[in-house]
Amino acid sequence: MKFRNISAALANPMLGIEYLGWRVEKARTGNPTITLANGAKIAHFANFSEYHSMKQCISLAEQRFFGERVASTSGDIIDIGANVGVVSIPLALKFPDRTIHALEPAPTTFATLGKNVALNAVTNVKLHRLALASSPGVLAFNADPVSRGTARIATADDPYVEQVEATTLDLFVARNAITDVALLKIDVEGFESVVFSGGRETLAKRLARVIFMEVCAPITRSAGFDPAAAAQAVADAGYTWCDLTERGDLVPVVPAQAATVAYANWVALPA
Repeated sequence: MKFRNISAALANPMLGIEYLGWRVEKARTGNPTITLANGAKIAHFANFSEYHSMKQCISLAEQRFFGERVASTSGDIIDIGANVGVVSIPLALKFPDRTIHALEPAPTTFATLGKNVALNAVTNVKLHRLALASSPGVLAFNADPVSRGTARIATADDPYVEQVEATTLDLFVARNAITDVALLKIDVEGFESVVFSGGRETLAKRLARVIFMEVCAPITRSAGFDPAAAAQAVADAGYTWCDLTERGDLVPVVPAQAATVAYANWVALPA
């Protein structure tokens, strides 16, 4: 344990207890596991920090929203930035008749995603080691093997850069013969504009009945983009945006508001 983790544990006794539980489970089984919504099991964590963050990365409001919205619509689920499966796997267990497309370009994260899919014995998750970009090809990706929750398309100063395969949202939809999308979830650490620029046809057709996007102005600016640009592209295609609050309410917002958002989850619905 690094010194900063010891300090954190002393300052937060509950965190210390959790860390102790992690160490005991790691010594006993070698592979600490957490259980999320719908009995989904997630394991193969890079470290305690990832274990701790994954336990609380999907709020109860998000879980309820995903379940209710998907249940009320038809179509596939596309999880862009699937990470280790914290969204894809619970949805696969809840909706075994739906196809979930889980896209994750980072090599070590993709390997863990595959292990977690196997751990849960879900057969309706299709794994794609792909990044979505404005054009197909190969792009540089910051594939940090430890801080996997913040992996993204590489910028000039990023370490752990690897070349990964990329395609566009429009090409991905066409090649997988997707004609109806119940949920398009996107979490790409500030590069949402890049994804939507390669998905103009998908947006214009309003193929997705629900778009769920993480909004974080500081991260988007650090990636070199206007924080409102992604939301504006979706709005221009005929969607309206709402903020999904911690209570689970949908509060109407406009794209320009994204410029002042430190962190939120926004939902777009066809107008």
